[in-house]
Amino acid sequence: MVLELTEKQEAILDATLELIGERGFHGTPMSAIAEKAGVGAGTIYRYYESKEELINALYVREKQAINAQVLKGYTEELSVRDAVGLMFRNAISARACESARFRFLDQYYNSPFIGDETRRIREQLMSDYVDVIERGICDGEIRDLPLPVVMAMIFGPLAQLSSASQLKDVTLDDELIDQALDAIWRSIGCE
Repeated sequence: MVLELTEKQEAILDATLELIGERGFHGTPMSAIAEKAGVGAGTIYRYYESKEELINALYVREKQAINAQVLKGYTEELSVRDAVGLMFRNAISARACESARFRFLDQYYNSPFIGDETRRIREQLMSDYVDVIERGICDGEIRDLPLPVVMAMIFGPLAQLSSASQLKDVTLDDELIDQALDAIWRSIGCE
């Protein structure tokens, strides 16, 4: 499920991502997006009926891009522990390189813009993560906790470590990432 976008749509979404990063959702009017994208305001409305629809389209594009990075190298043959480790490492790397994307996604998760269609797409995009965790629970490798709890126990520390790294509070090297993964695994694992 990859969105095929026109050059103008890409420009509109790029401008939206940049402006929301600078000004937030409410401080980013459609007129500013149009100006930044180099298109008329009417052009935006040819593609997106509302600002909400535009922001949801941006979310889907950004989530797809991040998922491709986080799932790089993933196969179903990986053990649950190795799959979690791979995804965690890939996400740390992606957060370091794609901070604007993650800032937007973090803002989006805490916004009123998430609609039913976007939730459905998000569930599809998260299916590989969910499959790994469910396989781990089923095989007795991961504690039998509600899925959102396990996801938070894996991805919450990842977000915090990435933020600390960006603020230069900590240097994320392989050794520290290994230690963080070990701590996460001790919290979610049944070993």
